[in-house]
Amino acid sequence: MDLEHLCRGIKERVALELRESTEAATRRELRIAALSDVERLVFPALGRADGSVGYRRLQDAVMDLLSSIAIPLIKEGDRQSASALAKLGEACPDPLIAKKLTGYAQALSGGPARRGGPGSPARTATGLACLLTVAGVMFYLLWPYGVSEQAQLAQAQQMVEESEPIPPAQAGEPVPSRAEQDWESDRRGAEQLSSRQERAAAAPTTPSAGEVVTSVRVVDNQVLVPVTVKQGGQAIRLELVLDTGATRTALHESVASRLPIDLRSAANAQAELADGRVVRSKVVRVDAVTVGPYAHTSMDVELIAYSGSSGLHDGLLGMDFLRKHRYQIDMEHELIRWF
Repeated sequence: MDLEHLCRGIKERVALELRESTEAATRRELRIAALSDVERLVFPALGRADGSVGYRRLQDAVMDLLSSIAIPLIKEGDRQSASALAKLGEACPDPLIAKKLTGYAQALSGGPARRGGPGSPARTATGLACLLTVAGVMFYLLWPYGVSEQAQLAQAQQMVEESEPIPPAQAGEPVPSRAEQDWESDRRGAEQLSSRQERAAAAPTTPSAGEVVTSVRVVDNQVLVPVTVKQGGQAIRLELVLDTGATRTALHESVASRLPIDLRSAANAQAELADGRVVRSKVVRVDAVTVGPYAHTSMDVELIAYSGSSGLHDGLLGMDFLRKHRYQIDMEHELIRWF
């Protein structure tokens, strides 16, 4: 799977999970887990692509993914996330992206630039410059995606009109440092971009009253279903391909390392894949598998080796779960309707 597809998949998965969660602590954990996925999956691929044709496009895809995760953390002032962003900046193979992540981390940890309050010199002396800078940032972010010049100018003008009036600087006020100017620019840009992203994420199809649905993703005609697997007091959120041809629910072997599963006690078995190949597998029992409104406790799942592209999905949701429930797949609206 190419890097752009991987970034888009992670971003869509996070947006889906956030729509289904209302608790602030859970939403924070989802974003931190997404940062971990960026370090584990995205950065290695970005490092391998360094210097290749089209690298700028890949760089933009990674920046877009990171901004969709980090900007809400900045807006909410979640200082506990600063260390995660700083660690991510250190692991980043791209200097430009690493610098941006470091700036996010410093902002969240309460760096010097944040100390300027609403009436501080940093706000009054740099307000107009910050608005122009944000307009420039919007031009940079929108240009690679083919947005017309008129649309770009309209976006910038709208941001200026929506911003608070900036009082004139008073004589004798100290000139703000470059770091203060950069933080003020990032802060305003973060607020504007986060507002737009949240409005976009909050626009799923509204089910009718009393209807029970689960939001899914449809990628290359595959239905990717959010599934929670619990074992030994730990729970992880996965995306499994809905596969009516699979007798048993199967997880990729790499998933086992994220749960306290004892592989030594697993039973050996064989699994038939969608392409007809038969591969060796192991059968283990987990405490629970939850999909939408239904939870199956003490359920056997298969662990299979997987050599495909990482990050697209985590295994197969088989008939051992599906045959026990009535459901309908709405491909157009990307929903499972439960009856």
